[in-house]
Amino acid sequence: LPELSPEQLLRRHFAQGVFCLPQNVLGAAYYALLSLGGGVAYTVSHNEVLLVMTRSPFGASLGRFLFIGESFLTEHAVRHEYGHTLQGYKRGPFYLLFEGTVSFVQAVLSIAIPSFADGYYRRWPENEADRLGGVPH
Repeated sequence: LPELSPEQLLRRHFAQGVFCLPQNVLGAAYYALLSLGGGVAYTVSHNEVLLVMTRSPFGASLGRFLFIGESFLTEHAVRHEYGHTLQGYKRGPFYLLFEGTVSFVQAVLSIAIPSFADGYYRRWPENEADRLGGVPH
């Protein structure tokens, strides 16, 4: 992920604290649950986000918390989840309603219907997260 200037970091921290508050509250709660259950493998802080490598096979972006399954840890996964964080900056509290809901439903459908999973990253909001996160194609 790119390094941010002090000014950019200040703006992002402000956005995280105000505009992205609902995502951060859910992210902190999920992090606490994972920690209590031994589901956190390790964490890495970078810029305004905390990369949380988990023992689960799922990824999620909830405010400043990027959850990535340790078995799926790749640059693509980190950039993709960071792209969701950038979507959160654009949509604020509506991120959970729109991107979060659609992403969750598509992930569940991908698990239940393997043929649906084939186009997962080509659909919105996943393709937008890839673009915003700078995932190379």
